[in-house]
Amino acid sequence: MVENGHQEPKDIGEMTIAQIATLKTTRAKDKTALYVLYRAVDESGFEKIANAMSSKEAWDIQEKAYKGDNRVKQVRLQTLRGELERMRMKEDERVAEYVARVETVANQLGKNGETLPACRVVEKILRSLTDDFENIVCAIEESKDLTALSMEELARSLEAEYVAASWSVCRAVWLRNLLSKLELKQEKGTVIRVDNKSVIELAKNPVNHERSKHIDVRFHFIREQVKEGNVKLEHVESRAQAAEMFTKPLPSSLFENNKMILGMKDKKSI
Repeated sequence: MVENGHQEPKDIGEMTIAQIATLKTTRAKDKTALYVLYRAVDESGFEKIANAMSSKEAWDIQEKAYKGDNRVKQVRLQTLRGELERMRMKEDERVAEYVARVETVANQLGKNGETLPACRVVEKILRSLTDDFENIVCAIEESKDLTALSMEELARSLEAEYVAASWSVCRAVWLRNLLSKLELKQEKGTVIRVDNKSVIELAKNPVNHERSKHIDVRFHFIREQVKEGNVKLEHVESRAQAAEMFTKPLPSSLFENNKMILGMKDKKSI
């Protein structure tokens, strides 16, 4: 009825009783269909079809409007796809903040009819992190199933650098206190070399984030120690961070480089 409509006769007087009965039935169906269309649309859609005289007329109006909306939606999808593709983690950005940015765009794509699988969002995040996370990304890809990795698990894995820094500072403070009791007080701050710039930025910038409160608590202690001059955080390139070989699996080239930094030799070469 809404697609084909019905043709109103010019002169009912020439119609038979059966034809008049059929016309009444057809008109009733048309009005019913028009009423259903009124109930199915929102307020803006109702304004468009309020003056329609038949269900077919209302249907045609909605079809034209939908085609226009569909073109707008396609443009919006193209824009969001491009935005997601161009997204990169900033040097001073925290993991939780970047993950939230990516998730926001992915959710907007979903609202516009293009749902991204969680594994694609995870892969996007891993591909667009800063170079500081190269070793962590390698470890995650080798040790975890990316198709089953949730966003929360990914964020926790990436934030391992933050947790490691807090433990390093705790041990440095403990050693400083021990040396002080042995009358070997340290005059300068203990240097902690970190291969992740966002860790250093976070220690300087006490910005709270809802999704990483456990990290903020740890960094409150680090900031205090940095402020008091007990420790000093310095950036070091990942390739020069010798401790990496003891904490996570590395590509063979990086592993050999770290061995060389530590002065380790193969048994055969001794």
